[in-house]
Amino acid sequence: MPAKIPDETIAKILAETDYYSDEDTAARWGISRQSIHRYRKRASTDLELLRIVTEKRKILSEQWATNAIANLNAALIELKRRYTRARTRDDAECIQAIAASLKVVGELKIASDTLNDGSEEESP
Repeated sequence: MPAKIPDETIAKILAETDYYSDEDTAARWGISRQSIHRYRKRASTDLELLRIVTEKRKILSEQWATNAIANLNAALIELKRRYTRARTRDDAECIQAIAASLKVVGELKIASDTLNDGSEEESP
């Protein structure tokens, strides 16, 4: 019988499914997708687990916002590196894909900042 996974770990796994597919999350944690489904079902009835999941989701959301700028900078560096070495059509397509990804992440960061600014103004 497999060892019992602590609630903290289950909560991290469930929180990550907000950002990654069940399949990717399962692979990252070395578990099955069925385990994720069982954890979700348990979290729907276990209030303590649900509380921890909510906490982990908040932490991941804050980390994403913090890491967005660092990730944008790293992607820009990679884009510049690939651009200077581009020789083939495949290289050009790769550069276009990176640029499109940068655009999406940048737009998400702007939207996140805008939403956070709006909520802070409404706070007492």
